[in-house]
Amino acid sequence: MSFEVELKFKVDNRETVKAHLAKLASTSGEVEHHCDTYYRHPDPNRDFALTHEAFRIRTVNDENCLTYKGPIVDLQVKVREEIEIDFASGSDVARQMDHLLTTLGFRPRGVVRKTRI
Repeated sequence: MSFEVELKFKVDNRETVKAHLAKLASTSGEVEHHCDTYYRHPDPNRDFALTHEAFRIRTVNDENCLTYKGPIVDLQVKVREEIEIDFASGSDVARQMDHLLTTLGFRPRGVVRKTRI
């Protein structure tokens, strides 16, 4: 079993943070393009938004994975179980997985696209 532990902080001045990182000789990794499609549970009595769960297909560049994030255990630090399963690469395969999930009754509720540097 693995857990996601997440802390987020508000940054008032990005340039100050960049300067501190430069002093530490940090470097950027490769650019990643993420596309996350989130799904609603087919049972109307199970609302992931209310239970703070998430179920998605994530595509990073051309690699795909299916992810379930359980309810948040600790709100201050945002700790929750995370199950991530890789599946075959490519946009056609991601579309097939989407079709499988919608056939099972899951419905897309939103798509989030981001670029990570």
